[in-house]
Amino acid sequence: MLSNCSKTEVLKIAERVCETAEIKPFYIDSRMNKNNITVSIGLATFFRGIQLLDDIYRIANQWLYRVKTNGRNQVKVVKNN
Repeated sequence: MLSNCSKTEVLKIAERVCETAEIKPFYIDSRMNKNNITVSIGLATFFRGIQLLDDIYRIANQWLYRVKTNGRNQVKVVKNN
């Protein structure tokens, strides 16, 4: 959750998270075995018709699953906000 950011700023941050996750090594065990990860992000901002914080989470979650369906390591932005 980011506050006081424009949609453009949030999109840039989300894209940077995806890019960084893809190139940085990720270690999940004590043997230091390197793993590669990707990040998928559904991005939604408050817009007319959104009343509750739960609504924004629900919408972002829906977009997250759209991203996962279409591939990996992507950011998907709700179009009508």
